[in-house]
Amino acid sequence: MLFRSHNTDSHHWGFILGTALDFISGRELFTEVFIQYGAGGPILYKLVNYVWPLTYTNIGLITVATYAGTMLLLFLTVERLGSTSLAALVTTLALLVHPYSVYPWGDYFAGCALMASCYLLLQRDRGIAPAVWAGVLLFLAFLFRNTYLVNLGVAAAVYVLATLVFPRIRDRGLFIAVIVFALLTAGYFGMLTLQGKFDPWYLQNFGAATTAYGVNASNAGLALIYRILYPEIFATGVFSGLLVVATYAAFSAVFSKEPDERAPYVFFVSILGAT
Repeated sequence: MLFRSHNTDSHHWGFILGTALDFISGRELFTEVFIQYGAGGPILYKLVNYVWPLTYTNIGLITVATYAGTMLLLFLTVERLGSTSLAALVTTLALLVHPYSVYPWGDYFAGCALMASCYLLLQRDRGIAPAVWAGVLLFLAFLFRNTYLVNLGVAAAVYVLATLVFPRIRDRGLFIAVIVFALLTAGYFGMLTLQGKFDPWYLQNFGAATTAYGVNASNAGLALIYRILYPEIFATGVFSGLLVVATYAAFSAVFSKEPDERAPYVFFVSILGAT
């Protein structure tokens, strides 16, 4: 009724605005404010509120600008890895699958941080600073959407293990980024533990699947997969095709007979996309 009468989605948008306003009013994250996606959103909006009082409108504008920036970074990253025509094709496909931001979820901010990190990792000719910032951005991607920890952790682990078998994909910049990400994540977990918030953090970000569909802890893993995939079944089908391409790119980077300085990045980004 509220949506029909006032064109306001008080559930999807109201949840984001409500948690931000609770945090702005002084309530504690995870213990007094339910944070389903990550602390990055409320922290960002609290900073925004200092200079621009928070409303549905500016939340929407910030989300749209972030998504537009993600598409630009996607184009620039793929162009650096491949060619302008390939970058145009990939960006067009991404826009066809998801042409505009729908809800102000943390995914948009996490995705932008992830793409910015990938782009910085390609700036190998500018010293270690881009790699350090790339690691910081990987952490921000996790902070905005905590379930990204699975993707980032798997990608980092696979890359590090693969370098033991395939030395040609070793790269100092990638190792620096992974180490910075790991240290920041460990520090964040340490802070949550000291504050007694680690258990609420886990339950609100990963354990929510045990109640979202009326299931218990015995099948929480399957429920989490269902919860993630079912609402996005079309996108899942499309990106399953992209998964094949990413996997092929990863193997090409490892086994290609022609030396290519981009091989480490192609491998890491491909595994990250595959997960």
